[in-house]
Amino acid sequence: MSKRWLFFALCVLLCGGTAVWIHSFYKRPLLIVGCARSGTTYTAAVLKAAGWKIQHERVKRDGAVSWELVFDDTQHVPWGSARKGRQFAHIFHQVRDPLRTISTVCHAEGPLQKSWNYILAHIPEISPQDSLLLKSAKYWYYWNLKAEAMSEWTYRLEDFGQVREEFERRVGKRVPREALDRVPRNANASGPHHQFTWEELQQELDPELYENIRHLAEHYGYKL
Repeated sequence: MSKRWLFFALCVLLCGGTAVWIHSFYKRPLLIVGCARSGTTYTAAVLKAAGWKIQHERVKRDGAVSWELVFDDTQHVPWGSARKGRQFAHIFHQVRDPLRTISTVCHAEGPLQKSWNYILAHIPEISPQDSLLLKSAKYWYYWNLKAEAMSEWTYRLEDFGQVREEFERRVGKRVPREALDRVPRNANASGPHHQFTWEELQQELDPELYENIRHLAEHYGYKL
């Protein structure tokens, strides 16, 4: 056992056996956050193919790719690992085309059902009485605002191949081009579903929220 891990074990004993103090002391290399259905499964698969000890929605030695860890919950999350005070050397924010993300969140209502209570607990702007489209649009907007605020860098899923070198430079770990080639871009695709348009969002949302979503999409580099 290395001296570092001996030191950690001693700290656990001195702290009464709790691992929370260790979580807050030891920084894992990377956390990637964003909305559900924004390609986090794909990114986790690419990093695993590159040899990283990382997983989708579970915290491993090199970190995690998880939409839930936008918030530092100490108890349970709908899927995978809660953050529980864990620290990360770098936090990146991954975004995906808003219309595609919102449409897929609506389509995935069944799998996401157990997630909505978690989302509503953290985003008071979403009401249980909102329509599914309105919930999904608010979720995309407010969750991304939270994710961006806690992150050092925001990049688009669609540009992952182009920003790969910047990704490597920031973390100090390699992501070989071959890792991207080994993972299909449609990893975790949700199947055929209705693709909402900006016109449909405008009809469903109040004008202020609609304009806010459009402005945030432009801020992330999406052409409307």
